[in-house]
Amino acid sequence: QQSPVANMNNPLFTLKPGKFDVVLCIDNTESTANRKSTSHFRGLLLEELNKNGVKFSVRKLSVGDFIWIAQERVDVSKGRLRLPESREVVLEYIIERKRMDDLAGSIIDRRFQEQKFRMKHSGVYNP
Repeated sequence: QQSPVANMNNPLFTLKPGKFDVVLCIDNTESTANRKSTSHFRGLLLEELNKNGVKFSVRKLSVGDFIWIAQERVDVSKGRLRLPESREVVLEYIIERKRMDDLAGSIIDRRFQEQKFRMKHSGVYNP
């Protein structure tokens, strides 16, 4: 039996208007980096997102530093022992954040080409 594959003509499911939230996903390496400047950036970023009411989730991303998802709202009924899992759809943009020194270093050590390859082959339309 083949696993289901979604495409534009045959989606696995449809999120109806008003039944999902747009959530910014932040790679956990962006939010737990050890360098002082990155740590400062992380603190400011999460603070600003909270202050501006932006829904976000810190998690391990396989590609990029930031992606947006449409996350299904789940019914929270009394008497349930646990919440049902919400379905998610990755939206069409991936962001790879680079400082100038990191960009230069990633070009020299070829991480830039590897990251670009993974983004182009991620299945996201506008990486």
